[in-house]
Amino acid sequence: MRGEGRRRGGWAGVVRLVQVGLWLALAAGCTAAAGPTPDPDPELSAPERMRAWARAARSAPFQTIRYNPTGPSCEAPPFEVRVGDRWWRTRLVARGALPGALDDLERRAAATENASQVAFFYVTGALDDVPVPLCRNGALGFVLLVDEVHTDPP
Repeated sequence: MRGEGRRRGGWAGVVRLVQVGLWLALAAGCTAAAGPTPDPDPELSAPERMRAWARAARSAPFQTIRYNPTGPSCEAPPFEVRVGDRWWRTRLVARGALPGALDDLERRAAATENASQVAFFYVTGALDDVPVPLCRNGALGFVLLVDEVHTDPP
């Protein structure tokens, strides 16, 4: 009896860690498959470095995004895009007849958050290379013009 309860809780934790690890490995692998993004000149200003990273990331066949909502004090968009060596807040903007797909994406992503999972998605489209403030504190991020949304890398 005593070992039974401990084993059940222990395995649930291990399974959860494996799930999160697999998602992170998948995202890292997809980011690596998209190719390394060159590190711009450190003498450049932060917005200029962001522009250089975004221009380099444009050549990738898709962009990896994740759902990572902020608290109510920030009001930043809930998605981030992998550009360079880090995740940046991104505002997703639908191109063409896609607006319903972005609403659906946010609903699916929010459902995974409620299940305590990290949600990664893959989009094709154009990453705007002009950094924009996306939070009250002035933190910069990107606008991603989305053509298609995928749950697996295209």
